[in-house]
Amino acid sequence: MNKVRRILHNIFSPSGKGLGDKGFTLIELLVVVAILGTLAGVVAINVGQFFGAGQQEANDTELANVQTAVVALIAAAQASALDGNYTGINTKAQVLTVQAGGGSNNLGAYLIMATGDTLKQTYDISSAGEVSVAAAGG
Repeated sequence: MNKVRRILHNIFSPSGKGLGDKGFTLIELLVVVAILGTLAGVVAINVGQFFGAGQQEANDTELANVQTAVVALIAAAQASALDGNYTGINTKAQVLTVQAGGGSNNLGAYLIMATGDTLKQTYDISSAGEVSVAAAGG
């Protein structure tokens, strides 16, 4: 009977701890900490690559929205172009004038923004309605 008990004890408690002993050994805890540390390192490296990408996508989206607003402004006036070139556009309150319609319109009427009236970037708009990001310092 003792032999059976010893065999069962070894099967159910291979670490040598008795059936009544509970807890983890220091080695088991160190292995778990090492695995978690390795996983945290891999995640931190992979997450870091996404920080700059969000800002660039926001800038690209804003450029597309401003381009759409300018085209809508020209179309609403039933015109083929703006009256001239515009530089340094950085707020949706900027007034643009169009040919043929003879009037002027606020860019903000066609540009819906989530926050505030100021654009994240400064834009140049050609008389043909083409929008580009203004050169830095200019």
